[in-house]
Amino acid sequence: MSDEIKKINDGRSVVSKTYEELLKYINNPERTSDKLPSEIKLSKQLNVSRTALRDALKKLELEGYISRKRKMGTFINCNKYKLQGGLEKLRSITDFIKSSGMRPGTIFSKYSTDYADGNISEKLNLKKDSKVSIIERVRTADENPFCYEISFVPLVYFNQEDYEKFSGSLLSYLTEKKEFKVDHAITYLNPYSSDDLISEKLSIKNNHLIMYIEQIHYSFDNKPIWYSRAFYRNDMIRFSLMRKL
Repeated sequence: MSDEIKKINDGRSVVSKTYEELLKYINNPERTSDKLPSEIKLSKQLNVSRTALRDALKKLELEGYISRKRKMGTFINCNKYKLQGGLEKLRSITDFIKSSGMRPGTIFSKYSTDYADGNISEKLNLKKDSKVSIIERVRTADENPFCYEISFVPLVYFNQEDYEKFSGSLLSYLTEKKEFKVDHAITYLNPYSSDDLISEKLSIKNNHLIMYIEQIHYSFDNKPIWYSRAFYRNDMIRFSLMRKL
């Protein structure tokens, strides 16, 4: 990886790609300065407008990656969270970890099946007594546990044979191997105090404040594909949303 910022020219969202390229630069171990170039220089290097650049910088500032000081410039923060990212774009935990320059992993994985209770049946639009696959995992970033996740997938979509084949991203497996066309997800964020089980999984103390996220993934025709519950260590990760008028 070289100490440079590359041009944006691949056709994706300009602000999003600008943000991603700047984040790579910030996390680059070969970076030689904690100060970003001027906006004029950055816009030329990235081949983007000043407006797109400023939107990307604003997002990085909100997430704690950079600090902008009047008449001094933009500086990279060294005391940021290990994992940070926005929730605007639907992506897997695996990709989320990789984009932060860290190595994804799993230190606990368990598969089982059961009949969906009333809550899960409602979320997945299943008939009473339908069976679901239950995938429990503890995800790691650079070998540090930060997420305990429980996924519920209808048995007709994912079974024991699938579990033995897949690793890493469940989103990637379902979309690429099973060819489900995932279009969007509904996400609910809740504060939560860790209990005995979650404390053990995430190597934290009881009653530690964590982030609890529920998510339902849907197909293009608004059919629910799977439902997940994920518990995140809030000392390792922070989520953000960019809100605009």
